[in-house]
Amino acid sequence: MCEGRLRGGSLCSGYGGLDLAVEWVMALPADWVIDVPGLTRRQQLTMLGNSVVPPQAVAALEDMLTCVPGKAIT
Repeated sequence: MCEGRLRGGSLCSGYGGLDLAVEWVMALPADWVIDVPGLTRRQQLTMLGNSVVPPQAVAALEDMLTCVPGKAIT
């Protein structure tokens, strides 16, 4: 899945690299949240869980910006 991004610390911590997998699934750059100094693992996963998936946000914004007002889908 995300073999190129796994680090020994995550694998040895007993979590199996779940934190890195979450970044990968969300299409975030490597270590976007995981390498922020001073955050606990719980805070990192909370931030990832409360964030928006960038490609999904782009698709939603494009859809909203190309919507023609007054033309309802029936």
